[in-house]
Amino acid sequence: MSRCIGRSASGPVVVQWGTSKSEEESVMSEKDRNLRIAEAISTRFAWNDRTFQEGDCVALLDGQIVAVAKTPEAAISALRAREPNPKRGMVIEVAHPTIDVVRCDSQLAASFS
Repeated sequence: MSRCIGRSASGPVVVQWGTSKSEEESVMSEKDRNLRIAEAISTRFAWNDRTFQEGDCVALLDGQIVAVAKTPEAAISALRAREPNPKRGMVIEVAHPTIDVVRCDSQLAASFS
């Protein structure tokens, strides 16, 4: 499982005022490329013959891996050194999937239906 550091991988698309349509499309396609790599790393711990260890923090930009670090802060710092715009790129933490189980009593469960 991968965790996005700093923003949600499934969050809403944000369109910046003053950007042209081609800039918006380029940001969207970058996000799609980054997410494809993030999903591959999270399921196989590998991308393009490169392997990752649990706990690695991987910085992605323009559909490429630009840094691998031991801490999210170091990965974000490396990403921002290449691209200072905080709306571009992403950092994921490589981890095995975890299952969250939430149990509640029948009255509480009935209130959700």
